Amino acid sequence: MTAPAPPNPPVSVSIRPMRVSDIGAVERVEARSLPHPWPKGAYRHELEVNPHARFVVAALAPVAGVAVRADAAPGPDGVIGFAGLWMQHDEAHLGLMAVDPAYRRHGIGARLVARMLDEAIALGAACMTLEVRAGNAAAQRLYARFGFQVVGERHAYYPDNDEDAWIMTTPPLGDRAWRERFDRIRARLARGADAASAGHEHDDGQHDEGQPGGEEQVGR
Repeated sequence: MTAPAPPNPPVSVSIRPMRVSDIGAVERVEARSLPHPWPKGAYRHELEVNPHARFVVAALAPVAGVAVRADAAPGPDGVIGFAGLWMQHDEAHLGLMAVDPAYRRHGIGARLVARMLDEAIALGAACMTLEVRAGNAAAQRLYARFGFQVVGERHAYYPDNDEDAWIMTTPPLGDRAWRERFDRIRARLARGADAASAGHEHDDGQHDEGQPGGEEQVGR
C-alpha cells in the first residue's frame, strides 16, 4: 500500500494586492482549483480598468530550512492563492477565491476572506455578499465563521452542472457585535493561532462565482 504523502510544510504567507505580473501565477492556481477559467485578459481588465474591483494574492515565503515537496512547490512568484471583490452600489460582492490544493488547510482561505472584508470596510461597503455552491460545505463553513448567513437561493445557477447557489451575506459591516467578532478572528489570524477556533478552522473553501467586469455576476 502506498504511504500517505507527508503533511504540507509550515508556510509563511503574505496577502498583498494583485499585480499584472502575478496574472500567470494566478491563472495556474485557477486551473488547479476552479472548474472554469476566466477569459484571457479578464484579470488585466480588473486590475487596470475596473475602478470598482479589488484583487489580492496570497504569496508564499518558505520557512527557512524547511524543504517543500515537489508537488507543493509554487512558481518563482510564490503565488498560492487569490481573491477578488467588486463594489456594487453600497455592497461588496466576493466574486471568487481560490487556494492552490497543495496549500489548503493552512488557514489561507480565512486570511483571504479577512483581507477582502478589510477592503470592503475601507471602500465603505454596507455589507458583503456572495454566491456559493449548495454542495460546497467547506466554503459555507468558512464564510459562516465570518458571520455570513444564507439569505436566499438561486436555482440551477451553475451552468456546468445546474447546481443551486446559496446567497450569503454579512450583517452590516458597521454593526458593533459583528466588528468585535471580526476583530477577534483577525487577531487570531495575525497570531497564527487560528486553530483555536471551532473545529473547521482550516477549511479553504474554493469560490468560483464571479465573472469579469464587475457588473452582473453570473455563476460559472
